[in-house]
Parts: sequence; structure tokens; C-alpha cells
Amino acid sequence: MHHTLESDPAGRPSALVLSGNFSIAHSEQLRQLLLQHCQPERPLLLRVGEIEVLDLSFLQLLLAFTQPLAEGPPPYQLHRDLSPQLQQLLRLAGLTLLTL
Repeated sequence: MHHTLESDPAGRPSALVLSGNFSIAHSEQLRQLLLQHCQPERPLLLRVGEIEVLDLSFLQLLLAFTQPLAEGPPPYQLHRDLSPQLQQLLRLAGLTLLTL
């Protein structure tokens, strides 16, 4: 798994671009990135369209990350740069996609 952090003009993290292969071996790394850069008052845009392979641990991590925030919006938004199959899978899992 590879990642790039994009910043807004003020230098605050605005997007996390994930690419490559994602497996359970990368879960802790992604969890740390989300904890470090996601804030409920300023959602982080996750761009995952460059991920070539992913497993269920990716979805489990995103779902677990939203559980404490059930009363408010999640601290991230998913960029809709995904295949139709993956978009459907994420919709069925209860994750909202940002249309850009």
C-alpha cells in the first residue's frame, strides 16, 4: 500500500490518496493515518481509485472508524473514482460515496 497526503492552501490535510495493494497487513498503517489526519469538523477526502487489490479488512476498518461518530458525519469522504462493482459493494456496506 502506498499513500500520499494532499494539503489545502492553508497546509491542512485535505485528501489521502491510497494506491497499490491493500490487505490486512496494512490495516494498522491505515488506521494510524486515519486517526492522525481525520477530524469530524473537517472531513478528509479518501481517494481509493488507485487501489488495485483490497480485502475485507479495508471495509471493516472504514466501518469501525465511523462507529463512534454514529450521531454525526464520518470524518472522511470517499472520492467516487471507483469501479461500479466496488461502488456497489461500498454502498451495500453502508459507506456513503462523495460524487465528484
